[in-house]
Amino acid sequence: MAIFLPLAAVGPEIAKSFQVNIFRHRATLFTCSADPAIRNLKGEGLWTEGRARRRELEPERVERAAGTGRDALLRGPAWPAQVVAEWPRLWGLAPRRHAFNGPAWTAAWAASRGPSLDLFSPVVEGPAGIEGILPLVRDPDRVLRFHGRPECDYADLLAAPGNAPAMLERSLRLLLGRRGWRRAELDNVREDGILASALDRLPAGLRRLVSVERQAACPAVSAAVDGPRVFSALAAKDKLRQYHRKLGRLGEVGFRHLASREEALAHLPGFFRQHQERSVLAGRDSQFLDERPRRFYEELVRAMDPATELRFGILTVGDRIAACHFGFEANGRFLFYKPTFDVALWDYSPGQVLLRALFEYAEDRGLGIFVFTIGDEDYKHRFANEVVHTLRITVARSGGSARATGLARAARGRLRELPWLRSLVSSVRARKAPAVRAPGAVLAWRATAVTSEDPAGAARGTSRAERGGLAELAGLSLAHPAAFPAASIPALRLRLKSDELWVARSGGDIVAAAWIGGREEPALWPGAVKYRVISEAWTAEPTDLPWWTGELLEAAGADRDEALPLLVLAADGEPLARESARRGWPVAGRLTQVR
Repeated sequence: MAIFLPLAAVGPEIAKSFQVNIFRHRATLFTCSADPAIRNLKGEGLWTEGRARRRELEPERVERAAGTGRDALLRGPAWPAQVVAEWPRLWGLAPRRHAFNGPAWTAAWAASRGPSLDLFSPVVEGPAGIEGILPLVRDPDRVLRFHGRPECDYADLLAAPGNAPAMLERSLRLLLGRRGWRRAELDNVREDGILASALDRLPAGLRRLVSVERQAACPAVSAAVDGPRVFSALAAKDKLRQYHRKLGRLGEVGFRHLASREEALAHLPGFFRQHQERSVLAGRDSQFLDERPRRFYEELVRAMDPATELRFGILTVGDRIAACHFGFEANGRFLFYKPTFDVALWDYSPGQVLLRALFEYAEDRGLGIFVFTIGDEDYKHRFANEVVHTLRITVARSGGSARATGLARAARGRLRELPWLRSLVSSVRARKAPAVRAPGAVLAWRATAVTSEDPAGAARGTSRAERGGLAELAGLSLAHPAAFPAASIPALRLRLKSDELWVARSGGDIVAAAWIGGREEPALWPGAVKYRVISEAWTAEPTDLPWWTGELLEAAGADRDEALPLLVLAADGEPLARESARRGWPVAGRLTQVR
C-alpha cells in the first residue's frame, strides 16, 4: 500500500523522515522533494513529477541509504543501466580480475535467472560516480549470496583495492540498516582478493559480525614461479605424451577452440551430454540435467566473445569428439573451468590428452597463469606450482548470531581434524536413516531353453541384444533414473570388470538391460564346475520381459569356446523370477549371497 501526501501537508522534519525511508517499509510513504537523492531517482525513472509512485514497468528498485544521499541498495530482478555501464570500469580495477566477476558473466547469469533474480546489492557512490559494488542476491530463505553463485568459482567486491575497506564498510552498514535478510553467506572469496584484503581494516563493531573460514584449494600453474616455458615442460611430460599416443591409435588427434557463437551453440548439447554421462559414472547428478544451467551456458556463449574471452575447446580423434573444455581467458589468465570427455573412451584417458592440449595453448598464447579454479583433485596438484584458497565469509545481523556462527565453524573444523569423530557422526546418522527392506531370497533357475519365445520385439523395431559399456551404463541412468539411480552407478561400473552388460535399443534409446557373467562356486548344477549366469534383467516395458529373456539366453550361449550351463538368478517375486517360473525351469537352489 502506498500513501501519497503533498509536501505542504506535512512538517519539514516529517518530510525529511519520509525522504530517507523511501521503499523501506511495506506501507511506503512518498513525497515530492528537491533532495538530490530524489532527483537521482527521477533520472532513473523511479520517480514521477507531481505525485510519486513506484514505476511498475521497470523491474529494478533503488533504496537510498540514510545519511549519505548517494549509497543505494539495488533491489529487483535486473541491474539498472547506470550500473551496467560502470561495471567494466570497476571490474578492470582488480589486479587479479577473472571472468566470474566480469560484465559478460554477470549479464549472462542475470539473464538465465530472469524474473526470479532478487538483487540485494549495495552500490557505493562518490563524487565521480559509482565507486563500489557488492554484488549480492537474496535466496528464498532470505540468505544473501554472491551474484553468480553457485556457478562462479570466485567472487569479490568490485572496487579499487585502495578504496576497498571504505567500500566494504559502507556496504555492510547499508545492509545492516535494511530488513529482509537473515545473514550473508559469501562463498568462494579468494584470500588474495579485494574483499579479503579489506576485512582486517573494518571497524571493530562491524568486524565482530563477520566470521571467516578457509573453504577450498585453488591450484594453479604460474609462469612467474617456474619460468616462461613452464607450460611446454608440462605438456612434454612422459605420461601426457603416452596418453596422446594411445588415443592416437584410434585416429588423428586434433584440438581447436570454437571461434564463432553459432558453432559454440551447436556443440553445447554434446558437451552437456558428456558431462551428464561422466557425472553419473561418478555417482552424482550433473548440473546440466536442469534447464536453467544449460540456459546459463547458452547465455555465456551469447554474451562473451568466443574468439577471445570464452575458450570453448574440442579435442577430436578422427571424426569423433573425444573431450571438450568450457573455459575462459582474461588478463593473461586461463581458467580451466568445465572439462568433459566421452566416457566410451575412458581407457584412452582423453581428459589427460585434453589437458596437454590446453597447456600447449597456454604456451603458444604466452599466458602468465593457468588456473585450475576450485577443487582439490590430485591431478591438479600434480601440475600446480602454487595454491591459494577461497574463503567463506559469513555476515551476521547481531553479535549473538555471529557467536553462533563462530561456534558452528569451530565444530566443523574440529570434525575435519578428528577422523574418529567423523565416523561417530556418520554412524549416528546411519542409525537414524530409515530401514531398507531386505530383498527376497535369490533363486537360481536352470535355463533349459536358449531360443526366444517372443520374437515380437524385433518386429517392433527393437534391436537384438548387444554388449554395453560405460556409455550404455551412463545412458541407462540418464534415461531411467528411477531404475538406475546415479548413486548406484559407481558399483555397477566396477562390475563391468567381471561381468558383461547387455542392452537392447529401440529408436536409439536403451529399453532393456541385464548382466551376464561366469561363476564357479558354489556349483548349483550337477556335474557342472563352471556355468554362465544371467541376472538383474530389466525392461522399460514389463511386457517385453519374455522377449528379452529369450534374447539373453541366446546372447549367453553364443560365441563361447565351450557350452556352459546357464543359470538365471532373480530374487523371489521379481519379474525375472516370474518369467523363469512361467517357462517351467527347475529351481537349482537358493543363494544367500551372489558374488
